[in-house]
Amino acid sequence: MRLEIENNINKLAKKTAINLWFCILYVNGFCFLAKEWIMPVYYSNQLYNSPVNETIMFILYTSYVIMAFFLALHKNSVKSFFLWALWALTILPLVFTYISLPEFHNMFDFVMMAIGIFIEISIICMVKINLNLNKWRIKILKYWKGGIVFFIFFVIYRYYYINGLSVFNLDFRKVYEYRFILRERMAGYLLYVDNWVMNIFNPCLCAYFLYKRKKFLFMLFVFVQILLFGFSSHKSVLLLVPIIVVIYLLSPIFLKRINYIPLFALSGMGFIFIFYYYEIRGMVLALVDRLFIIPSEVNFYYYKYFSENGFDYFKHSFLRHFFTNDIDSLNIARQIGKTFFNDEAINANTGFIGSGYAQGGLAALLIYGVIIAILINVIEAFTKKIPARLVLSFVSLPMLTLFISGDLPTTLLTGGMGVALILLYGISMEKHDIHL
Repeated sequence: MRLEIENNINKLAKKTAINLWFCILYVNGFCFLAKEWIMPVYYSNQLYNSPVNETIMFILYTSYVIMAFFLALHKNSVKSFFLWALWALTILPLVFTYISLPEFHNMFDFVMMAIGIFIEISIICMVKINLNLNKWRIKILKYWKGGIVFFIFFVIYRYYYINGLSVFNLDFRKVYEYRFILRERMAGYLLYVDNWVMNIFNPCLCAYFLYKRKKFLFMLFVFVQILLFGFSSHKSVLLLVPIIVVIYLLSPIFLKRINYIPLFALSGMGFIFIFYYYEIRGMVLALVDRLFIIPSEVNFYYYKYFSENGFDYFKHSFLRHFFTNDIDSLNIARQIGKTFFNDEAINANTGFIGSGYAQGGLAALLIYGVIIAILINVIEAFTKKIPARLVLSFVSLPMLTLFISGDLPTTLLTGGMGVALILLYGISMEKHDIHL
């Protein structure tokens, strides 16, 4: 018994050391790219060269050791995937932005809140959930593919009926021009259906038919996604299918062993280094800035604004119908855009860390952490009935959006996570080879 305990402790210590080594490599690579490549271009007037307080730096690096330990506790690769993603996409950029930009140096408590929420999610994810998918079988969900096809053609017909082909556009250079027109014409609750179809239903159908090896149907719904881009002029709609295909094809590799997940992240960092070495900027540099630094910067703006002006308590979220807001009242994202970017037309969206704090401070963030951990556990439970690569194809984008640029209620409702889980429930009624 004692020998077994010692072996488990040794294995945990070894995994923690490996995770910490990966963390250090990723941190150094990220900091080098950010300081030498991103910050001089976009933040040259704000850079701070003096070191942060040594005590604070010690606390931050100690937190990395703690996070490496909690990551080592997880044996399930699906849970580890989301925890590593949360650390790499949200926590690390937040810490770097805090250290690099002087305007945020008085917000150390917010950084510690974010690290604490990460640890909370890690601990709760250790709980195993067994979904009894056979107990509550909703027969109508067997026809989920037919329902998706109906909504797809409903949305296409709706855009054609209202606009004809006058706003159909496949030119990336004109997307904002057409989106301005569509903003005036396409409104109401049906926008939720539009969002589900373009961001969840049709891309998931592409992943499903890729999994079923039905090449014609896969290509057909890829073509439908191109049509949806033409009608909506949202670039993200066109990029969703390639992203989902990449997730589908690569997930068996980085889910094979838990250590492959951070290795995959380091490979992505190495790929970015190639662009840095050859001084290729343009869209790549803007994408890296938009993916890592800007959400962190906006997180701090949310903290600053709502710590000084009081919390929103979901008055502009799912409870907005129960409150009478001023006529000139802006939603949260536009209020942040107006206050910190001097433009109320800017939707300054951020991930659940900033948006959760805006709703109710630390108390709301703690509740968010519990719900997100439950979501990750539910997603992992689906992999016992459905191949993990298919599950990740359905839910990775909503989850990663939650980490970077989405509030939790928005992600669950309009963002598509809720309907994605319903689709997975329908797929669970089919027979699958879960080893695929």
